[in-house]
This record gives sequence, C-alpha cells and structure tokens, in this order.
Amino acid sequence: MGLMYLMVVVLLAASGYSYFDNNERRLHVINFCAAVLTAGCSLIIAYLVSANNVVLGEYVYIDAISAVLLLAIGILALSGVTVSVEYLRRENLPVRKKGQYYFLLQLFILSMILVVILDNAGLTWVAIEATTIVSALLVVFHLSRQSLEAAWKYVIICSIGICFALLGTILLYYAQVNAVGAETATLNWQSLRVAAPIFEPKLAVLAFLFILIGYGTKAGLAPMHTWLPDAHSQAPAPISALLSGGLIATAVYALVRNVIIFKLVLQPAIWQGLLVFFSLLSIVIVIPFMYKQNDLKRLLAYSSIEHIGIITLGLVGDCYLAAYGMIFHILNHAINKSVLFYLTGEIILVFKTKHVSRITQLFSKTPKLGWLLFLGMASIVGLPPFSVFFSKLYILFGLMAGGRYVVAVVALLAIAVIFMLMLKTVMQMCCGGIGGEKMHSRPSPVVIAVATLMLLILLIMGLILPNPLQQLLHNAAIIIAG
Repeated sequence: MGLMYLMVVVLLAASGYSYFDNNERRLHVINFCAAVLTAGCSLIIAYLVSANNVVLGEYVYIDAISAVLLLAIGILALSGVTVSVEYLRRENLPVRKKGQYYFLLQLFILSMILVVILDNAGLTWVAIEATTIVSALLVVFHLSRQSLEAAWKYVIICSIGICFALLGTILLYYAQVNAVGAETATLNWQSLRVAAPIFEPKLAVLAFLFILIGYGTKAGLAPMHTWLPDAHSQAPAPISALLSGGLIATAVYALVRNVIIFKLVLQPAIWQGLLVFFSLLSIVIVIPFMYKQNDLKRLLAYSSIEHIGIITLGLVGDCYLAAYGMIFHILNHAINKSVLFYLTGEIILVFKTKHVSRITQLFSKTPKLGWLLFLGMASIVGLPPFSVFFSKLYILFGLMAGGRYVVAVVALLAIAVIFMLMLKTVMQMCCGGIGGEKMHSRPSPVVIAVATLMLLILLIMGLILPNPLQQLLHNAAIIIAG
C-alpha cells in the first residue's frame, strides 16, 4: 500500500511543481523522474499481486485485473513522458506553456491510475470523469480551430455517456440496497459481486444498459465512437498514445468490472447479446472509413475502435480462454498503439504532414523510422510472432469454444479486411510512390529508441511470457470468466 500512496503523492507533486516552475531543464528532469518512479511502482505492485492475488486498503482494491491495467499505465507513463520531453524540446513554446502541459499530463496519468485502483463503483465513475476533463484540455493544447472542435465534440459526447454511466451506477446501488439493505450497501466491487445473485433482474437489466452505453461511449464502442477519431488526431502525439493506449482501456476496465457483476444476475442472452452487437458493429463500421483514409492519425484512431470491439468480444466468450485473450489484448494494444502514435508524431515532425499520400519511400528516406512503422503496423494487425497475434487468436478460439461460431467468423472476416487495408497503407508509405514530401529534419534518436524497446517487449511477449506476467494474466482471466 505504501507504494500506491507514494505513486499518487509523487504524481501530484510533479504536477503542482510543473505548473509553477519556469526552468525548462528542471521541468523535464522532475517529470521524467516522476514517470520512472510511477513505472517502477506499477511494476512492483503488479509483481506483488501476481504472487498474493490481491492488495487491499480502505478505498483501494487491486486484484489481477487492476494490476494488468496498472502495469500498462505505468509503461505508458514512462514512455509518454520520455517522448514528451523530446517533443517539447522541439516545440517553439514558452516555458510556461510546457509547464502547463506537464501539469495536465501528470494529472491525466494519476486519474487513469485512480480508475483501476479504487474499490468503489461510484468513485471509479468520478475518476473516469476526471480523465475526461484533464484529457480534453490536453487535446486542445495547441489551441487550433480543429483541436477546439475535437475537444468540444469529445467533452459533449463523453459527458452524455458518463451521465448514462452515472444513472446506471445509481440504479446499481438501488438494486444493492433492495437486496442487502442500506446499512450494508457500499458499492464496493466485492460486496456488489456477493450480492449480485439476489438483485432484482428487471432493475439490473436497466442498470446494465445505462452502464454499457455510458462506459462504451468513453471506450469508443460504435455507434458512440464519433468523438474518438477527432480527439486522437488533434492531440499532441504523446497524448494520442495515452488516449488510445490508456484512456479507453480504463473505460473498458470499468465495463469489465460491471459485467462481472451483472452476468451473475442477468440471462446470458441479454448481456451477451448487447455486447455482441456493439462489439461487431465497432469492428465492421471502421472498414469504410479506413478504406481511403488519408490522415495517418485518424487511421490509427479507427484502428483503436476496431480493437476495442475485439477486446469486448473477449467478454462475450465468457470462458477462460476468451478472458485470457481479452486481458492480454488490453496490455498488447496499449503498448502497440502507443508505439504507432509516437512514430506517427515523429513522421509528422520530420515530413511536416500527416497525409498518407504525401509520405513516401520511408525505407529509403529514413530507414529506421520506416522499418519501425512497418513492424508496428504488422504487429497491430496481428502478424506473428508479435503478442497481438496470440491475444486475438485466444479471443477467437474462446468464442468458438463457447459455441459462438457465427460471431467468430464475422469478426475474423472483418479483421482480415482491416488487415489488408492497414498493410496496404503502410507499404505505400514505406516503399511506394515517387517523390512525396522531403525530410525537414532527422528523426529523434530518443523516439526511435523508445519505439524499438516497446516493439521488442511485444516480440518477447509473443515468444515467451515471463512467469509473473503469465500468472497475473491467468488470475485475471479466472476472475473475469468467473
């Protein structure tokens, strides 16, 4: 518990310090040190949970599911701050503006951590609302017309969604009060799970529908996804990485926690049917938008919507294999998509454009950047031996093991089409076309190093999982599958 409180205090201190300090060098050093400590604490806590199953406190509950998300956020915090240091050094901004960036960034990381460690459905909702407020200010950081429009759409749509989630949480509390009495109703995850079998089914259906729409909006499930491409494409590259890899994962986490409760009281046809609809729609709906997408960051944003659909299908499987693939895919997607946004940000800085048609011959113009982008794209579409391939495979096999062959086939066909579209796009950028934009600067060695290391992690996890991580994923899958 001491490590948890230390991490929270350090993030608050780094955020407050960044807002008032006007020394650029100190800003970079303080925030980098805070990120190192955050990642280190996350790693240690995940290891402790893998050995002891759960870490408990008065308001804190960290089981294997929380620990996997905490590990992902720790990795994103360290890589995101490292890339941000390099990003801000090359931005012609006042020191005050850079301090405000770090102030919001550390609060953003802290709010995501709070989502996955708080032992209360109501407090989790508050933390998710906090992520919306802070991340919206980061989306609009450059104060352009496009970023203002994207942030406005993000705030309006997600706020409506979060209101639905709040109403669902209130109904969930009312169901708990009716079941066990007001004196013992606490909205703690464990108490909700114990009381769930005696909830009023009709009230539970209504609560689940509101929570699914609410947190599904924040996660980017279709058709509530319309904010996501705009916000991810307009935010600074390190923030896009945190939005795609971390923010939507925390919304999925809240949804998973609630599904674990509701499936104890609802008929499978109800909760699985709703999840199948939203999941398949999220995977299929992005295909026409990706077909001739000329904005590289929007292409990656639509890819995130697809992967949220794949992750949610892991819940539909309702078996150990599907649950294992789902929690593994959350970790894989967080790492992989952050790498791609870091590389995309570097391409935009180097070529002064994010239009796919104007980025050509990367293999010859900048081989390191070109090969890393190619490998990152190959990983995200599911080419072996990267770990994304295996987590997708586990989810599809889990669906078939549960008898959902039609769902698995439809998902596989859609994934195959997206596979071809993504590889076609990256091959055009890396070795197709003639001319295109010239290089205006050299790629940053720091970004190249960070992307290389994170892709290496994905490769290692695809070849052999370390025992503590394997145990953590195993425990998480058991909790999810019930």
